Amino acid sequence: MSRRISATIDQTPGGYDTRNFVWPVNDAVRELMFDSPLGEIAASVMRSTTARYLFDNFWVKEPHSESLTPCHQDQPYLQIAGRQICSLWTGIDRATGDN
Repeated sequence: MSRRISATIDQTPGGYDTRNFVWPVNDAVRELMFDSPLGEIAASVMRSTTARYLFDNFWVKEPHSESLTPCHQDQPYLQIAGRQICSLWTGIDRATGDN
């Protein structure tokens, strides 16, 4: 699922897409999810011996976008509760502070 978001909170040029459940159709994302240390990191943070993968959610911004990502809370979207829940945010492309 992918959706284009063009109206940003600050109405600046640029925009971004959000994409969910990318791992079944993208080898690089599947490798990141299942063959990287991300699961071990999540388990460690939760003080657990295991971690289960729920879903992926990507925010893909256009290069040099001036649009700001709106302030939001993740909890209303997750529909889960518990003491051992972990979200990992990681960049998969190189990025610099240059515009």
